[in-house]
Amino acid sequence: MYSSFIGILQMMVVFMIFRYGFGFDLGDGYSLLLMVVVIYTLTIVALSMLMVGILQSPEQFDTLFPSIIPIMPLISGVYMPSGTITNPFR
Repeated sequence: MYSSFIGILQMMVVFMIFRYGFGFDLGDGYSLLLMVVVIYTLTIVALSMLMVGILQSPEQFDTLFPSIIPIMPLISGVYMPSGTITNPFR
């Protein structure tokens, strides 16, 4: 729970920096945004703890972890197919 709380706090600080520091509009659904952040953070922390529990040594963890890192954004649904995001700076 400690790791999850720290992750949630860090993500909320980033949202506040974007909202008040950069003036980026995050919309009106802060409660929905917070819910998504909590679920994502709990999922990633649980996946990391599962890996730590399964692996027997720090060397095994160091070997497997770089292979798992690229998959973590896919778990959150961040992946978007090509062409779904438009770039105004062409």
